[in-house]
Amino acid sequence: MSRIDEERYGEPLPRDLAYRIEQFLYQEARCLASRRHREWLTFLADDLSYKIPIRFTATGSLQDQESDELWRVENELSKPHETHFMDEGKLELTARIAKTGYLKAWAFSPPPRTRMHISNVEASSTDYDDEYRVLSNFLIFYSRHDHEQQVYSGMREDRIRPGGQRGFEIASRVVTPDWNVFQGAALNFFI
Repeated sequence: MSRIDEERYGEPLPRDLAYRIEQFLYQEARCLASRRHREWLTFLADDLSYKIPIRFTATGSLQDQESDELWRVENELSKPHETHFMDEGKLELTARIAKTGYLKAWAFSPPPRTRMHISNVEASSTDYDDEYRVLSNFLIFYSRHDHEQQVYSGMREDRIRPGGQRGFEIASRVVTPDWNVFQGAALNFFI
């Protein structure tokens, strides 16, 4: 898991490139809110890594710890070899989306309504000339049936590179949820 802190930031991208990447993320959010899931796949690289780790509640107090290092957010997240809410590639996401077309699929009948808000977009360089590190916050309103409503928030760390059908493609996404217990009946939406 990467650390989201000052020492890891690359150089900020030129304003016009950062703007185009930000618009790419807004288009992706609109695509998901419109339930155009098959089209959403065109935002993703074929070698995509898509992870939503489980978040644990830290216990203890700062006086019990020798270092602030122990209190970093990534220490609250499941490790790569541990269980995640999602740990998938494009092939698995494609299969998951194919299931949404079946009217008998419980998690999609009726289909959920979502609205995603993307903010605090930060785009920076990486060690690779053709790949950018993009941090963003999200807020998702989720509604299903007349009574099931939830709000989810968190942060995303994306690796985005030029290419694909839209000018950019998401090579990896790690979602850091603000929740540690998922309150919905099913994780039947994409972040």
